[in-house]
Amino acid sequence: MIEIFEYIVQVIFFLELVVKLLGLGFREYLRDTHNWLDAFVVVTSLVEFIMQYTGQDLSVNGAFTALRGIRLLRVLKLARSWTTFRNLLRWLYQTLSASIMFLVLFCLFMFVFMLIGMEFYSHEIFFNSDGKPTDAKNGESPRANFDDPWESLITIFIVAVGDDWNSIMYDFYRYLKPTSDLAGLGAICFFVLMYIMMNLLLLNLFLAILLDSYGAKPDD
Repeated sequence: MIEIFEYIVQVIFFLELVVKLLGLGFREYLRDTHNWLDAFVVVTSLVEFIMQYTGQDLSVNGAFTALRGIRLLRVLKLARSWTTFRNLLRWLYQTLSASIMFLVLFCLFMFVFMLIGMEFYSHEIFFNSDGKPTDAKNGESPRANFDDPWESLITIFIVAVGDDWNSIMYDFYRYLKPTSDLAGLGAICFFVLMYIMMNLLLLNLFLAILLDSYGAKPDD
């Protein structure tokens, strides 16, 4: 029953597209960006319908099963008649535009801390199954580490959002402290500096950008 209803809705959308094309003409139809979105959704839905009708199994191909989610984009057409929703989308666009330089700065700081972390702590921290410091032969790196660029970026992001970052700092400290008091103090300074720069400074700057954009009147 649900599939029959979906087919009927798809046919109605397709007929709507055809009527608008015949009534407005191809050039006039393309002048409205809302029609672009509508045509994209209808065409992708039509492709999925044809593939289902020919008996192809869409469940094995995630790219085609995602076509169902594309239909939800039609809700954006509400912006044409719903003024509040249109202003909200316009505010979201202006906020994203204002956040581009912040994202560049945030990525730059992440890259710098990644290089520093890999320089000092790459393949240097190891714990055994009991969580006690050990050597590379008898242990493995902690979950948050600086062994490679990808793991380093994940560790920095965890510290940036403040997700139990002090536990990560303590793991590095208790491993390095027995080797040298200076090394243990350096680990503390590194993570505290990272938290201050990434969380207290940059993320609060991002909140300030959001508040400033929210207080500004959307451009007409």
